[in-house]
Amino acid sequence: MKITSKYIKNKNWGTKASYGVDVYMIHPRDTSHNIYNPKFSAYLLQSAVKSDTFQFYLAGEDESFYRTKKVYLEKEKKGLYWMRMKEVEGLPRKLKTLGPLPREKWYLFKRLKDHWSFYVFVDKEGVFHVYPVLPI
Repeated sequence: MKITSKYIKNKNWGTKASYGVDVYMIHPRDTSHNIYNPKFSAYLLQSAVKSDTFQFYLAGEDESFYRTKKVYLEKEKKGLYWMRMKEVEGLPRKLKTLGPLPREKWYLFKRLKDHWSFYVFVDKEGVFHVYPVLPI
């Protein structure tokens, strides 16, 4: 399983371990959630608050979705689309790409592998720092 600024690669897609991905922007409750802090622990992010306005999930138009092993964030892939939830008007919106994730923000990626959560910090250079975490 790999998450980069360009793509998500997941050999587990289409198995009992994973059927897609959910992406949320999260807001840490305190400033100690800084990856440059020597006392940083990704497990502390489990108490972070999920965004009500930045919530996406990956969906497919047919069974080819379950054979997909790599999805690009900024490139279209036939038969796949992203659904943006909680739009202002209340209806989900279908998108061809997720696009670049805003920088200097935390994200939570779920449903990629069993019960794992993947916390991702996008730094000011656009580099993804990925922290896999099992629930405690």
